[in-house]
Parts: sequence; C-alpha cells; structure tokens
Amino acid sequence: VRGDEVAAATLTFRGDGSSRPPLSNRYQVHVHCSSPDPATDTNDRTIYMKGAPERILVRCTQYMNGDGSIVPMTPEKAAEIEASQMAMGNNGLRVLGFCMKTLPYAQYGKDYAWSDGREEGKSTANFPLGEFQAIADYKAAAARGEQLKDDKGKVLDPPHEKSGDGLVFLGLMALVDPPREAVPGAVAKCKTAGIKVIMVTGDHPGTAKAIAYKVGILWSPTKDDIVATNKAEKLNPGDVGYTDPDSALAIVVPGWEISDDDPVEKWNAILEHPQIVFARTSPQQKLVIVSNCQRVGHVVAVTGDGVNDSPALKKADIGVAMGIAGTPVTKNAADMILLDDNFASIVAGVEEGRLIFDNLKKSICYTLTSNIPEISPFLCWITMMTPMPLSTVLILAIDLGTDMVPAISMAYEDAEADIMKRPPRNAATDHLVTSKLICLAYLQIG
Repeated sequence: VRGDEVAAATLTFRGDGSSRPPLSNRYQVHVHCSSPDPATDTNDRTIYMKGAPERILVRCTQYMNGDGSIVPMTPEKAAEIEASQMAMGNNGLRVLGFCMKTLPYAQYGKDYAWSDGREEGKSTANFPLGEFQAIADYKAAAARGEQLKDDKGKVLDPPHEKSGDGLVFLGLMALVDPPREAVPGAVAKCKTAGIKVIMVTGDHPGTAKAIAYKVGILWSPTKDDIVATNKAEKLNPGDVGYTDPDSALAIVVPGWEISDDDPVEKWNAILEHPQIVFARTSPQQKLVIVSNCQRVGHVVAVTGDGVNDSPALKKADIGVAMGIAGTPVTKNAADMILLDDNFASIVAGVEEGRLIFDNLKKSICYTLTSNIPEISPFLCWITMMTPMPLSTVLILAIDLGTDMVPAISMAYEDAEADIMKRPPRNAATDHLVTSKLICLAYLQIG
C-alpha cells in the first residue's frame, strides 16, 4: 500500500482492494459514483468524508443506525459518540470519524461544476459539507457590521449556501499505532542527558496523552488528573493527602487553547513544566511553539515528515526530516535527514556528538601539555644562558615523531560512563578550548 499507516489500515478495514484513493488526510472529502464511468451513471452521487471525530461530528445533523436507517442526530447521541471517542483515545488509539451524504442526480448530475467555492467567490464548497456553523458565524458577523478573517488575517468570502446542508454520521474507526520499541529507552536517555522532549502532534489530546505516558514523555499526573483524584477521594484543600493541582509537573495543551497572540506570561507558564504535550496543533502553532522555546533560551531540534512541518523545521536550530516518510519539501527545509525514521537514532547522534567533543578536548589538552616542558628550557637558554637540553631539531622530532600518534589515538577513545548523564553544555561559555583547559594543560600537567 502506498501512503502512511492510516491509508494502509483504512484499505485493510474496507477489505475490497479497490483502486479508489484512500482518505489519508485529517480532513478530506470524496464524491463517488456507483459505476466506474461518471458520464453514463445516472444514479445519485455520494459524498464521503473522513477526519478528526470532533470535526466530523459538528457537521452531522443525522446518523446511520446499525440497520441502515438514517435518523436525526440528538444531543444525547452526540455525547455518546464523544464519550466513545474519548474512551478509545485515552487507550492510545488513533480515532477517525466518517460521514456521508447522498446527493440527488437531478441536482448534482454529470454536468454539475464541482468547486471548492473559490471560483465563485465563496469561502466554502458548492455542495453539502455541513458548514452550517460557518454560515451562521458569517451572518452573525454581518449583522454586527464586522468582517470575518482567516488565520492569516485575510477577509473571508461569504460561504456557499449549499455547503450548509448537514451530513450523516457513519461511525468511528480506531487504529493501533504503537511506538517503536526503541523509543522509550531513547526518551529515558534524553531525561538523564538533560534533554527536554516535547511532543507536538495533531492527534486528539487523549490519544497524545496516552502515547506520551507509554514512551515516557509524561510520567507525572496532569492538573486534570490531580483534580479528578482529589474529587474521587473527596479531598479538599487542607485535608491529608490533598494535592494542589497547580503543582502538576505534566501538562497537555490542546491546539485550541493557544494562539499567536497569547501573552508571554502564558507561554512561560506552559514551558516551565518539565513534561509537555501539545495536541491537535496546526502548522502555524508548531512554528509559535518553536519560537517560544527559543525565546526562553532553549536550543531547539524539531523532527517532522510532512509539508506542514517545514516552517517549524526551518525555524528550529536543528531541523531533522524523516528520510523514508519525509516529503521533498521537508527534506529541503531540514538541516539533517534521518535515514531510518527512528527517534532513537537522534539520541545516538547526540551521544556520538558528545563523544567527539570530549575526544577533541582530550587531543588538544595532550598536545598543549608538551609545550611548556619544551619551551621553558629554550627560554632559560636565551635569558640565563643555561645549557639547552633540546635543540630545535629534537623538539620537532618529539612533536612530529612521538606526540602525533598518541594525540591522534585520543580520537578513538570510548565514551565516558557518564556521557549521557551530564546536562547539555552552555554553548555561550563551554567552548572547545577554555581557560580551564589552558590552565590544566600549561600550569598543572605541563
């Protein structure tokens, strides 16, 4: 199967092996005919939509029962669907929602000009998509004399009236997408090495939270968990065993709670948590997250594989693209390409980088150590006329003949036992050659 794991799972779930393109994006619509040739097919058309359950459910005014009958959507049924989604998401499953709409051939025949609305100066498509909320918002803004704008500040065109017809909810599908076996161990190494791992995902907050606990990105209760525990045990402030929710070390931030114009204080409060997960984030929000992490002084490395990840990869200090699943745009925006798409390889690269830095310092220190014993007698010979123990030729022979091989051998030293237990070095002060190294090489050892 070509595509990601969602496309493969969707085809497997359908089981028909047909050649229709899988609905592989979070929000995608297909219009289907009942026969291969649309020009001769006079049957009704059918719209199919797949996406995040909360985005699908708000577009549906009806739902299909198990016997195939279509009945109106009720608040109770919508709450039941949301509860099912939360239950599956909290178990670490990726949940997709599906809906459909049958379109009469008399109105949407072979000559109908299907459009996303832009050609007609509209902000929504010219066929039913359940955009009744967008239509209501536009009319309410017009009544107030206001203009609605998109995320980029552009004034929105009026929505198409036909897009306001509601859809029929079909059901949910849950996918098991377990993390790789090496990821929990790699995340544990990051903890001991002082590297803060932040999850930024488009998954539902419940799904993201469950996966984060599995791989070790989260290991403490969140504020909501503490509130639920206090409520379950009927604990009030001042009681024995009561935990202050504001003391939570872990936080899960949904994308709808953050925006570009949030105050700095809010971002500082979020980034102060040692365990952070961002869920249901947009490409623009990923860029804002990276910018705020850099603002507080972090050196940020970002991994990604999709086109939407490119701005964040470009903004980060180190952009890491996936070599297998990554798109060409993402690879061009990245500083480094991960050939095996494995997070553990990044941690191995960090360890190798620290080893190279350590070995370079050892080689430099060894080389500088021999300078004082060689230069001091030479200076004494010039100033105090003492016998010169080493001639210029012997000094060159020592430096080029005997010191070079041991200095080069330092590059093949194995890593120290605590190499991944140290905090990251301060790039502003901890250079390759420091005053501490000069003092050690010249005054103590030399």
